Amino acid sequence: MGTSTTSWAGRLRTVTFATVVATGPAFAQSLSEGTTVKITALSPQDAFFQQRKAIVGLVCGVEEPGLDPQGNSKKWYGGAVTCGEAGNYYFYKVAVQPGDFGISYEVLTGHAVGEPMPGTSEPADDSSDAAEASALWPTGARVRITDVSAQDAHVGDKATLVGQACTVADAALSGAGESWFSGQLKCDGGWSGYFYQVSVAGLAASAPVVGATAPVAAPVASEWGAGKMVKIVDFAAVDALYATRAALIGKTCSVVEAALSPTGEGFYAGRLFCDDGKSYQTFKVKVVAP
Repeated sequence: MGTSTTSWAGRLRTVTFATVVATGPAFAQSLSEGTTVKITALSPQDAFFQQRKAIVGLVCGVEEPGLDPQGNSKKWYGGAVTCGEAGNYYFYKVAVQPGDFGISYEVLTGHAVGEPMPGTSEPADDSSDAAEASALWPTGARVRITDVSAQDAHVGDKATLVGQACTVADAALSGAGESWFSGQLKCDGGWSGYFYQVSVAGLAASAPVVGATAPVAAPVASEWGAGKMVKIVDFAAVDALYATRAALIGKTCSVVEAALSPTGEGFYAGRLFCDDGKSYQTFKVKVVAP
């Protein structure tokens, strides 16, 4: 009787072990830079969810440092990809299918594996560009929204935003490539938000300035420049990363690509590369020196 029980237990252990080996890990693996993927779905928690019809189906190249699973998820990944002419996206929760889709990584992204994304290498001296952008649209400037980039989280509201008269708030608009700017706008209709890529035109100086008080001095350069080390201490509720703040607060990160831009009340916007090996695009994050 005892021998039979022992044999049965041994067979059970063998079957269990074989099942684990056959099925493999119960969680997704990271996808490294250089992988080509097809986007199959976007989570409702992702900032680009409203644009999913235009994004799902795109073939993209995974950018450095790669796409990483969100928690123990088998489906959702977070990270940066470039999808040819559709441009670059930083996703919080995206589902992808890796594979060979007949187009090379170099063609999709415009660079080889290990090389920086086009336009992200810091120029030898970008102080003149920053000064020009600040001088063009300083805090308090009156502008009219003329376009919203497909890569901006507010593109879903483009129809109602284009044409609105607004005031540049908190800090001068920063150049964000070609005719695009990033920064905080407060519009006459009561809408207020931070843009990653918005195009604007100037309004006459005589136009009413809603919510403005007195002229504001030229903004001081951000104290958190590219390459600075920071520690995350908080997120605003409007930030796409707010839902995962418990896992991110306390992380030590470096500022990448460009200086963090003030977005009011002690919050900043920009790109961070953190000690968990992941990159994050923030819109309202509070940081301190580590």
